[in-house]
Amino acid sequence: MTEAFPRPPSASPRRARDDHDKELKREAIIAAVRTLFASSSFSAITMDGIAARVGIAKGTLYLYFASKEELFLFLVERELVQLFDEIEEHVVLAGQLDTASAARTISACCVARPLLMRLLVILHSIIENNLPLERILSFKRGLREHILATGLVLEGSMLFLARGEGALLLLRLNALCIGLWQASQAPPVPPDILRREGLDMLRADFASELVSTLTALMIGWSAGRQAPVHADIPAPAPLRSDSRR
Repeated sequence: MTEAFPRPPSASPRRARDDHDKELKREAIIAAVRTLFASSSFSAITMDGIAARVGIAKGTLYLYFASKEELFLFLVERELVQLFDEIEEHVVLAGQLDTASAARTISACCVARPLLMRLLVILHSIIENNLPLERILSFKRGLREHILATGLVLEGSMLFLARGEGALLLLRLNALCIGLWQASQAPPVPPDILRREGLDMLRADFASELVSTLTALMIGWSAGRQAPVHADIPAPAPLRSDSRR
């Protein structure tokens, strides 16, 4: 797995016998958080609950992660790295992509990561809101590098994208995922009631809506080239062959 984000700051866990033990314990903590978050909200999860799930003292948990927000940001980083790697792999394997194929390929990678979609919804308003500024900046610097690098890969396979527009596409993909995921997670109403009330159009399906919306966005790019390159996105320098793997 590509490592681009820095490790979260933490004290050296003296209780672990060596680096291998430390890494195993860190992975056990991350696995516990993934399991808990699959069935609970962020607010319902506590450091006490995480420690109990792993079978360690809460003090030991704090040796690895300074706070619950730090732990969740680490999980966000890992999920994002894996998503970017998957998008690159699928795009490269597919070769040159038209708008419809590109939308299906990218959407499939996002749909396969419901945990990440839930994390993105709370990233800015909750997780980042309770972290030190330098930690947030460190995360955003790493994210920027990934966006630029993966954007270059997209531009190589999607010829309707101009230089710099691959990164812009990823930024808009993020906004689409957050909005559509929230819309699709509204309290469930039985489909027959929606049909009876003529409200079918208000029932959002994340997977199908993401494909159709992303396709429409790409068609606009391809046909009219009306999407301006974001002023904050520089023309990225070519990557070395070993810089991403």
